[in-house]
Amino acid sequence: VHKVRLLEAAGSWLILAVSVTKNVDGDAKNAILAAFSAHPSAKVVLILDEDIDLDSSNDILWAFATRFRGRESIVLIEKSRCSTLDPISPTGVCDKMGIDLTIPVSANKDVFKYVRIQ
Repeated sequence: VHKVRLLEAAGSWLILAVSVTKNVDGDAKNAILAAFSAHPSAKVVLILDEDIDLDSSNDILWAFATRFRGRESIVLIEKSRCSTLDPISPTGVCDKMGIDLTIPVSANKDVFKYVRIQ
C-alpha cells in the first residue's frame, strides 16, 4: 500500500481510494477487505495502481474508465455494518462495494499508461 485517501466528494469518509502494488491479482481483493476492516464506515473502496494520483479525481475516474472489468472488478458485501450517520442506512446496516481498478498482473502495463492531453 502506497497511499490511502478519503475522497472529499463523499464527505471525506464514505469512499476510500487506496494505491497498491500487486504481486498477484488477488492482492486487490485482500486490500478491499482490509480497508473495510480498518474503516467500517466506508461504503466504497477503490483499489488503484501506484501510477494513479489519488489526489486527482480525474486520474481516479480515468482509471475507472480504462481499468474497470465489470463483474470481475467488483466485490459486493451485502448487509454489512456501517455508519448510522449515513442517511441511507439509519439502522447501521448497508451494502458495501469494493472495486478493483488495477491492471492485471499479466497485462502489458505500457498499454495502460495515462496519457494527458495538453
